[in-house]
Amino acid sequence: MDQIQNAKIFITGGAGFIGSVLIGRLIERNKVTAFDNFSRDALSGRSYARHPNLTVVKGDVMDPEGMIPHMLGADYVIHCAGIAGINTVGKSPTSTLNVNIIGSGNVLEAVRRHVPACKRVVLFSTSEVFGNIAFTSRETDCS
Repeated sequence: MDQIQNAKIFITGGAGFIGSVLIGRLIERNKVTAFDNFSRDALSGRSYARHPNLTVVKGDVMDPEGMIPHMLGADYVIHCAGIAGINTVGKSPTSTLNVNIIGSGNVLEAVRRHVPACKRVVLFSTSEVFGNIAFTSRETDCS
């Protein structure tokens, strides 16, 4: 990500852990929009939370019409928004599926229809997709 420069980057889940760390890597050389519903907030405590290259928008990937205006003109769209955490997933499995699947579809469709010049869309996932084996797996494991 260090090689991306002078780009307009739209990040869903920008206030989450992964999104906020990614912003820290991109913010000095790019204009970044963090789009998040703020169900968790790992961004406001970061040293770059009020950086002049950062625009923070409260919104939800379940509302594609609300997302589109902030995404327009993006060179890159990075989709980090999703419901994570074993306890949250266990308590709200239907909501988890809706946000993680339909929300991802909303992002992809919005880019396809409204941001034709987008160079790349990057989708993140969570360890919850691994289920019980997540606790015994390492990032370097291959199967």
